[in-house]
Amino acid sequence: GAQINSRQLTDGGYQAVDVFWIRDDRGMAAIDSQLEQLKRDITAVLERRVAPQEMLKQKTAPRWSQRPMPAVLTEIFFDHQGSADHTIIEVFAEDRFGLLFTLASAFHELGLSISVAKVSTEGTRAIDVFYVVELDGSKISPGARSSCIREVLLETLARFFANCAQQ
Repeated sequence: GAQINSRQLTDGGYQAVDVFWIRDDRGMAAIDSQLEQLKRDITAVLERRVAPQEMLKQKTAPRWSQRPMPAVLTEIFFDHQGSADHTIIEVFAEDRFGLLFTLASAFHELGLSISVAKVSTEGTRAIDVFYVVELDGSKISPGARSSCIREVLLETLARFFANCAQQ
Protein backbone atom coordinates (compact mmCIF):
# COMPACT_ATOMS: atom_id res chain seq x y z
CA GLY A 1 0.00 0.00 0.00
CA ALA A 2 1.01 3.60 -0.29
CA GLN A 3 0.00 7.13 0.55
CA ILE A 4 1.39 9.70 -1.84
CA ASN A 5 1.09 13.38 -1.01
CA SER A 6 2.37 16.49 -2.76
CA ARG A 7 1.97 20.19 -2.19
CA GLN A 8 3.09 23.36 -3.86
CA LEU A 9 5.72 25.33 -1.98
CA THR A 10 5.79 29.13 -1.66
CA ASP A 11 8.73 29.29 -4.09
CA GLY A 12 6.62 27.58 -6.79
CA GLY A 13 8.28 24.19 -6.41
CA TYR A 14 6.64 21.03 -5.17
CA GLN A 15 7.29 18.76 -2.22
CA ALA A 16 6.34 15.09 -2.13
CA VAL A 17 5.96 12.94 0.96
CA ASP A 18 5.30 9.32 0.14
CA VAL A 19 4.76 6.40 2.50
CA PHE A 20 4.93 2.82 1.23
CA TRP A 21 4.05 -0.46 2.92
CA ILE A 22 5.94 -3.28 1.24
CA ARG A 23 5.50 -7.00 1.82
CA ASP A 24 6.99 -9.96 0.01
CA ASP A 25 4.91 -12.75 -1.55
CA ARG A 26 4.67 -14.48 1.84
CA GLY A 27 3.20 -11.40 3.51
CA MET A 28 6.41 -10.56 5.36
CA ALA A 29 8.01 -7.14 5.53
CA ALA A 30 10.43 -6.56 2.67
CA ILE A 31 14.00 -7.41 3.52
CA ASP A 32 16.75 -4.81 3.62
CA SER A 33 18.29 -5.80 0.27
CA GLN A 34 14.96 -5.23 -1.48
CA LEU A 35 14.62 -1.83 0.17
CA GLU A 36 18.14 -0.87 -0.91
CA GLN A 37 17.30 -1.82 -4.51
CA LEU A 38 14.10 0.22 -4.30
CA LYS A 39 16.12 3.23 -3.10
CA ARG A 40 18.57 2.81 -5.99
CA ASP A 41 15.71 2.53 -8.50
CA ILE A 42 13.93 5.64 -7.18
CA THR A 43 17.18 7.61 -7.16
CA ALA A 44 17.94 6.58 -10.76
CA VAL A 45 14.52 7.81 -11.90
CA LEU A 46 14.73 11.06 -9.93
CA GLU A 47 18.20 11.75 -11.33
CA ARG A 48 16.85 10.99 -14.83
CA ARG A 49 19.44 8.27 -15.40
CA VAL A 50 16.64 5.91 -16.43
CA ALA A 51 13.08 6.47 -17.65
CA PRO A 52 10.37 4.83 -15.54
CA GLN A 53 9.05 3.06 -18.66
CA GLU A 54 12.44 1.46 -19.22
CA MET A 55 12.67 0.40 -15.60
CA LEU A 56 9.29 -1.35 -15.87
CA LYS A 57 10.49 -3.25 -18.94
CA GLN A 58 13.56 -4.46 -17.02
CA LYS A 59 11.58 -5.78 -14.07
CA THR A 60 9.88 -9.13 -14.04
CA ALA A 61 6.37 -9.41 -12.71
CA PRO A 62 6.13 -10.99 -9.27
CA ARG A 63 5.22 -14.68 -9.14
CA TRP A 64 1.81 -13.94 -7.63
CA SER A 65 0.80 -12.02 -10.77
CA GLN A 66 1.40 -15.08 -12.94
CA ARG A 67 -0.99 -17.42 -11.18
CA PRO A 68 -4.69 -17.66 -12.07
CA MET A 69 -6.78 -15.03 -10.33
CA PRO A 70 -10.51 -14.46 -10.04
CA ALA A 71 -11.87 -11.84 -12.40
CA VAL A 72 -12.11 -8.34 -10.98
CA LEU A 73 -14.45 -5.79 -12.52
CA THR A 74 -12.77 -2.51 -13.45
CA GLU A 75 -14.73 0.41 -12.03
CA ILE A 76 -14.03 4.15 -11.90
CA PHE A 77 -15.98 6.56 -9.71
CA PHE A 78 -15.80 10.34 -9.43
CA ASP A 79 -16.57 12.22 -6.22
CA HIS A 80 -16.95 15.95 -6.82
CA GLN A 81 -18.25 16.72 -3.32
CA GLY A 82 -15.88 14.83 -0.98
CA SER A 83 -13.16 17.48 -1.10
CA ALA A 84 -13.40 21.26 -1.36
CA ASP A 85 -10.25 21.56 -3.48
CA HIS A 86 -9.91 18.25 -5.34
CA THR A 87 -11.89 15.82 -7.41
CA ILE A 88 -11.62 12.33 -5.97
CA ILE A 89 -11.25 9.51 -8.48
CA GLU A 90 -11.59 5.95 -7.18
CA VAL A 91 -10.26 3.12 -9.33
CA PHE A 92 -11.11 -0.51 -8.61
CA ALA A 93 -9.28 -2.99 -10.83
CA GLU A 94 -7.40 -6.25 -10.92
CA ASP A 95 -4.05 -5.81 -9.20
CA ARG A 96 -1.32 -6.20 -11.81
CA PHE A 97 2.35 -5.32 -12.05
CA GLY A 98 2.55 -1.81 -13.56
CA LEU A 99 -1.05 -0.80 -12.82
CA LEU A 100 -0.20 2.25 -10.73
CA PHE A 101 2.34 3.47 -13.30
CA THR A 102 -0.26 3.07 -16.05
CA LEU A 103 -2.82 5.09 -14.08
CA ALA A 104 -0.35 7.84 -13.15
CA SER A 105 0.77 8.11 -16.79
CA ALA A 106 -2.85 8.37 -17.95
CA PHE A 107 -3.56 11.15 -15.44
CA HIS A 108 -0.48 13.00 -16.72
CA GLU A 109 -1.59 12.61 -20.35
CA LEU A 110 -5.04 13.90 -19.40
CA GLY A 111 -3.51 17.05 -17.91
CA LEU A 112 -4.32 16.16 -14.31
CA SER A 113 -2.15 16.62 -11.25
CA ILE A 114 -2.32 14.07 -8.44
CA SER A 115 -2.12 15.77 -5.04
CA VAL A 116 -2.82 12.69 -2.92
CA ALA A 117 -3.00 9.01 -3.79
CA LYS A 118 -4.07 6.25 -1.44
CA VAL A 119 -3.12 2.89 -2.85
CA SER A 120 -4.17 -0.43 -1.40
CA THR A 121 -4.77 -4.01 -2.39
CA GLU A 122 -7.28 -6.52 -1.10
CA GLY A 123 -6.46 -9.95 -2.45
CA THR A 124 -6.34 -9.53 -6.22
CA ARG A 125 -8.24 -6.23 -6.23
CA ALA A 126 -6.47 -2.88 -6.34
CA ILE A 127 -8.31 -0.04 -4.67
CA ASP A 128 -6.66 3.24 -5.64
CA VAL A 129 -8.00 6.65 -4.65
CA PHE A 130 -6.62 9.80 -6.25
CA TYR A 131 -7.21 13.42 -5.24
CA VAL A 132 -6.65 15.30 -8.49
CA VAL A 133 -6.91 18.77 -9.98
CA GLU A 134 -6.59 20.22 -13.46
CA LEU A 135 -3.21 21.77 -14.25
CA ASP A 136 -4.60 25.21 -13.37
CA GLY A 137 -5.44 23.92 -9.86
CA SER A 138 -9.20 23.69 -10.39
CA LYS A 139 -11.40 20.68 -9.73
CA ILE A 140 -12.55 18.57 -12.66
CA SER A 141 -15.86 19.76 -14.04
CA PRO A 142 -18.71 17.29 -13.68
CA GLY A 143 -20.32 16.28 -16.95
CA ALA A 144 -18.44 16.12 -20.24
CA ARG A 145 -14.91 16.49 -18.82
CA SER A 146 -15.47 13.83 -16.15
CA SER A 147 -17.03 11.49 -18.71
CA CYS A 148 -14.10 11.97 -21.07
CA ILE A 149 -11.56 11.25 -18.31
CA ARG A 150 -13.49 8.15 -17.24
CA GLU A 151 -13.60 6.81 -20.81
CA VAL A 152 -9.88 7.44 -21.37
CA LEU A 153 -9.02 5.70 -18.10
CA LEU A 154 -11.23 2.70 -18.95
CA GLU A 155 -9.70 2.43 -22.45
CA THR A 156 -6.18 2.75 -21.02
CA LEU A 157 -6.85 0.02 -18.47
CA ALA A 158 -8.44 -2.25 -21.10
CA ARG A 159 -5.25 -1.97 -23.22
CA PHE A 160 -3.10 -2.50 -20.14
CA PHE A 161 -4.94 -5.68 -19.13
CA ALA A 162 -4.90 -6.96 -22.74
CA ASN A 163 -1.11 -6.49 -22.80
CA CYS A 164 -0.82 -8.31 -19.45
CA ALA A 165 -2.77 -11.25 -20.88
CA GLN A 166 -0.42 -11.48 -23.88
CA GLN A 167 2.71 -11.68 -21.74
